[in-house]
Amino acid sequence: MKKSMLILTASFLLLIGSGQLAGAQEAKAEPKAGIAIVDATKNNGGFETGKLDPWAPVCIQVSTMDTGEKYANNVIKVVTDPAFASKSNSYLGLQAAGDPKGKLICARVDLRNIQGIDLEKGRTFVLRWDVRNGDKIFTTPIAEFLALTKAGAVVAKPEALTKENAVADKWVARSVKFVMPDTLKEFDSIHLRIGFATQPTEAGATYQGFVDNITLIQSK
Repeated sequence: MKKSMLILTASFLLLIGSGQLAGAQEAKAEPKAGIAIVDATKNNGGFETGKLDPWAPVCIQVSTMDTGEKYANNVIKVVTDPAFASKSNSYLGLQAAGDPKGKLICARVDLRNIQGIDLEKGRTFVLRWDVRNGDKIFTTPIAEFLALTKAGAVVAKPEALTKENAVADKWVARSVKFVMPDTLKEFDSIHLRIGFATQPTEAGATYQGFVDNITLIQSK
């Protein structure tokens, strides 16, 4: 657990510093559609099962690398409400307590050990998902795609394809292109992480965001 959280911290802080997911770039051209890895029918991309599986919930207080399980306000769950959902009936709600030291927090879901990915069929992946903020907003989206190998983690290079940030009054569609490096020949597993983060934080505050309609497409 400690190792995986440290991997997140290093790679995620790099994304914040580069601005690749914070809306600093113009929209880019997307690759042609290919193999669906996640969508409404694969890996519960629309949360229409009413359950979180096969996604795993993760909340982290970065200043202490605490998973945050002792905080009652850390809640990640699927909600069924057609009037609020971005598409169909259900969506994912993510809620996290502010860090005791006012530093970075994150609330995300992990799709671990994704099955059916063959890098011979393409190293480019396009992630699309809908986001929305609650009243106490997260400032930064999390989107990470990585392979775990015997030597450690290999993080796919992200390139923002859209630039809109999450807002509280409507759903916003985001998309990111990930490219696995040619140097990656063998891997033990591939993982996708989606959610939110924010810093600085207020120790007594509760931050809230929503995710829906996730798709991940593999292409050449």
